[in-house]
Amino acid sequence: MKKYFIIVLLFLPAILFARLAEMPGYIISNDGDTSEVLLKIRLDYQDDIYFARVQYGVFLMDSNSTLKLLKPGEIKEFGFHYLYKDHKFVSVEYFNNYFLFLYVIIDDGPLKLFAHYKDMFDSRTDYGNLSYFLLSFPASSQKDFFCFLKPDGSFIKYSKYSGKKRLADFFSDYPELQAKIKRGLYKYTAVYHMVREYNKWYTKNVGKN
Repeated sequence: MKKYFIIVLLFLPAILFARLAEMPGYIISNDGDTSEVLLKIRLDYQDDIYFARVQYGVFLMDSNSTLKLLKPGEIKEFGFHYLYKDHKFVSVEYFNNYFLFLYVIIDDGPLKLFAHYKDMFDSRTDYGNLSYFLLSFPASSQKDFFCFLKPDGSFIKYSKYSGKKRLADFFSDYPELQAKIKRGLYKYTAVYHMVREYNKWYTKNVGKN
């Protein structure tokens, strides 16, 4: 019980001072229609995007100035500009029929790369390790997991604590990259290079088929 109490105290500032901020943006419906809208984005106590909470829904201000909550799976994508940067979230099936808005890192090729931010308030993400929360505090500014999504829908989560075998198996369709991962040439910090190499290989050898 003491451990849980300590964790709550650590995250209390993020809970008490989180707020919603108006931002012009866009949404893309599941049918592919794009609309310019006014979004309400949750910010943490440091005025950074509270990624861990935005994953579960975004507020839309409709024409009647009424807040409407859009949940993952209800739209395909949304985006906005904040602190000199464009931000994009897409709806991804995280578990069976359970969707999250994952933050887009790379989506300009066949293999997509997203960030998943751990949230201590939702056990459905199934990573409720208290010591891990302590190590990654504050959670709202940590990319706790990278998520790879292949063109065929294959999906894998990867963190700096993940074993290389499972990741290597995920890239079994590209033996050269798989071998590099097995030999430890590609590690957690090299996810960008993995995606770029895979996309270059896929476009040249598979995309033309």
